[in-house]
Amino acid sequence: MAWRHTALVTDRSDWIRDCEVEEDCAGRRVFLALVTVMSIEDDRYTVRKLENDHLIQGVHPELKVGETVSVIAGWEGELLVEHELTRHPWRPYKNGLGLIGVALTVVVLVGGFRWEQGVVPRG
Repeated sequence: MAWRHTALVTDRSDWIRDCEVEEDCAGRRVFLALVTVMSIEDDRYTVRKLENDHLIQGVHPELKVGETVSVIAGWEGELLVEHELTRHPWRPYKNGLGLIGVALTVVVLVGGFRWEQGVVPRG
């Protein structure tokens, strides 16, 4: 499932990169979900999904580098212009909760075995 997701994101990023050099994408929109803000300039910012960077025209004074956002943007000529931005300020906490869940699962799995004469399931 992770491999398939990576392939879909890469295909979408390839499509976006193709639109950066072609002019027949004018008016088309793209949705970039849960991307990380990598850099902010005067009138644009760069977001990254996996290893793919995308330059978005538009700026928000409260936007910070490292923040997780979702962006709906559209092609206007060769520029990818932001139409809507959604900030996800609680995303780092959600990731932390996921790590706590993984740690608890490991504790329960390890606790289900005895280590006396090799690994033996409790029971």
